Amino acid sequence: MTMIELTKEEVFEGLSYDPSTGVLVWLKGNRKGRPAGRMRADGYIETKINHAPCRADRLAFLVMADKQPKRIEHLNGIYSDNAFTNLKDCDKPKRAAGREYENKTGFKGVFV
Repeated sequence: MTMIELTKEEVFEGLSYDPSTGVLVWLKGNRKGRPAGRMRADGYIETKINHAPCRADRLAFLVMADKQPKRIEHLNGIYSDNAFTNLKDCDKPKRAAGREYENKTGFKGVFV
């Protein structure tokens, strides 16, 4: 999923982010004070900004690091935990290498 191009200011316009808990909260409208987003089937939290779907982990990283992440790795493996200390910007090979899989072939990096 590609993320729409947003700036930190555009996110802060409608949302508040608590880096210790990872929760995004609406600041305006009838949802004011409520957590933003819903959990998808794959475990990620997703919300909509300007009618476009945005993952909460990517918004949190944008708010804290002031840049769009390439890919987000959740260090504890829990996709709904968007605390900033749990998020890491990485490229795909590092992300895959950081995970433990049951390797049935006996060769590192080869999976069936």
